[in-house]
Amino acid sequence: MLPSTEVSIPVAGVLHSRRVSVPRVVFAIAFALAAAVSIALLSDWAELGSAVTSLWARPDQVAILLAAYTAAFWFKAAAWKQLLTHKTRLMPLLTAVQAGLLANHVLPFKLGEFARPLLAARAGVPMAEAATTTAIARLIDLAALLAIAVAVGHYYRCPRRRGRGYKVWFCRRE
Repeated sequence: MLPSTEVSIPVAGVLHSRRVSVPRVVFAIAFALAAAVSIALLSDWAELGSAVTSLWARPDQVAILLAAYTAAFWFKAAAWKQLLTHKTRLMPLLTAVQAGLLANHVLPFKLGEFARPLLAARAGVPMAEAATTTAIARLIDLAALLAIAVAVGHYYRCPRRRGRGYKVWFCRRE
């Protein structure tokens, strides 16, 4: 039996007791440290400093961007809620969407897509429904992106390129 300890975790203002596996915590800390070291070794610190300085100069734009970014995920969670037949609150779905995004950023192969239905199932949504609606939502996202690409491609004229270059499939030939 793996060692574990009981901790109280605040979720939406309510404390929930949960057993936490010590090896899981050690793995999570080791993974976070490995990611931090990788980022530290691979980053261009001068470029990062320049970007942070330019962001610091425009906090109004940063606030607008953060609000828009958060709103996009709120809308994504609200749309997911519309696909579900199981009644659930929006906040657990928003948490699942954001945790899935975080996992997509730190894990290979977009494995965060698996975190999303798992977290929804922990919030009370049946696992089959959570997985199915996640897949449907991703297909709707793909269809929307294709529609945007076709719409942009219809109005966008690609510049002529000589020699080596790439062709975008929706560019018109002149």
